[in-house]
Amino acid sequence: MFNVLLILMLLAGAVVLSNQFLRNKVSFSINDWEGAWEITYFYEKEAELPYSGTIYLTVRDTLSGYMEVFPPKSTRPEKLNLQELVIAKNKAELTGKVIHDSYKINGGYLQESFQLRLEKPGYFSGQGKCLEFCAEGTKDLKIIWEGTRALSPN
Repeated sequence: MFNVLLILMLLAGAVVLSNQFLRNKVSFSINDWEGAWEITYFYEKEAELPYSGTIYLTVRDTLSGYMEVFPPKSTRPEKLNLQELVIAKNKAELTGKVIHDSYKINGGYLQESFQLRLEKPGYFSGQGKCLEFCAEGTKDLKIIWEGTRALSPN
């Protein structure tokens, strides 16, 4: 009798916990990505040299965007177009590519990829990597990303 009662109590607890988990599960839409995001990213072994700025994403017929970013130790922002933007079916992940076209490294423009994931509304984190024309010593390093929804100027 005691064993049956214990099993019933455990099952009831499991049902309550699973219902709570399902209720707290957040779902996202494409609109959760749209707008301005304050971002910071850096190469994993160079956290003291962050890029910071703002990503602007719009959804019309297709997803498009650009970012204004301050390279490490710079007072002038670069305006960079985001390319190959794709939002995953679950709407929680955004992938794309950045080409730094204002300077060349080893004869070409620095190209980086990124994969960002909404952790909760208004906050993402992610990783990327250098694809081509990487600065010396950065080819195999992860790029660590973080972003928060920019506050409205109103």
